[in-house]
Amino acid sequence: MAVATRAFFDMMAESQTTTAMLFGDACYNVTGPMVQIAHQWDMFQLSYGDTNPMLSDRDEYPNFYRTVPSDSDFNPARLALLRAFNWSTVGTLFQDAKLGEGRHGYGEMPDIVKRMAIIIIIIIIIIIIIIIVIIIIIIIIIIIIIIIIIIIIIIIIIIIIIIIIKRSACKTGRSKL
Repeated sequence: MAVATRAFFDMMAESQTTTAMLFGDACYNVTGPMVQIAHQWDMFQLSYGDTNPMLSDRDEYPNFYRTVPSDSDFNPARLALLRAFNWSTVGTLFQDAKLGEGRHGYGEMPDIVKRMAIIIIIIIIIIIIIIIVIIIIIIIIIIIIIIIIIIIIIIIIIIIIIIIIKRSACKTGRSKL
């Protein structure tokens, strides 16, 4: 990457006749700095999606061109539509985004999406905790069952020992008579 960047700047510094063109971007956060640099280097810039009306100022950005109309270019058509139907009251739906960024999805996540993501994460954490608690309960039940089985085995062994002792006592008692 650095080799290509150096070659680009060397070409721009050495050649007075080479015309260069930058392509991009779709949002003003990137296009704004690019267009200022392009103007300083006498390069042309072509944006495929930035609709920010500020970039329409030919005195400020003489080398900037775009393949989409500016956001403000839609206003005459909107007014013509209102006049054609004699509408005097109009309601609008809008996307809360900076100019030039609304249609391309480069803005921040809306608060509702952030809240939904937090809720989903909390639900996942609760489900994981419930699963861990269930596993712990199952392990405790298994341990209790093992303890009960061991106690039953010990009781059976004690009963067998008692029976053997009684039988041997009975046998020794009979032989004496």
